[in-house]
Amino acid sequence: MRNIGNQNGEQVGSVIHVFERAGLGKAPFRFTGMNVNKYQACPGAPIQPGGSCDYCGESIMYEFFLRSADGKVFKVGSDCIHKHDSDSGLRRVVDSKVREMKRQQNIARQDARIARAKELLPQAEAKLKAIPHPYKWKAEQGLTQYDCVVWFLESAGRKGKCWAAKLIEEAIA
Repeated sequence: MRNIGNQNGEQVGSVIHVFERAGLGKAPFRFTGMNVNKYQACPGAPIQPGGSCDYCGESIMYEFFLRSADGKVFKVGSDCIHKHDSDSGLRRVVDSKVREMKRQQNIARQDARIARAKELLPQAEAKLKAIPHPYKWKAEQGLTQYDCVVWFLESAGRKGKCWAAKLIEEAIA
């Protein structure tokens, strides 16, 4: 059986990975790490991507580093991995990293909101003390929304603390 090559010198019927065709190394490719690369021209300016994809040249903020079978290391964005990668294992790894990164960002945002609410609590104290406790049986005991907020900020989980932060923000607004 004779293999007839196409104009790129590839065998007919062979599948060559797009990253390999672009000269980034030989397949298979392994995920080796991730980096967040941001750029801000000056204070107050929008935060922009600080890197570029080695495959397509697009600006990227989240750089995913891959190592080829021949040892070359390069960075690509998640879009290029999803569009061009035939290896679903690599997509799963990148998707889990993106989910974890978003989860960490969400936790940091919630923690900042809770910390700000604790700082604002003295300013909202009078308004919160004027509102009865949200639970009727506690309100009958003379407790106020301030008591509820304080308890949630000290004893509740992150979701409860965010709810208390919302009440404080509403009281100040």
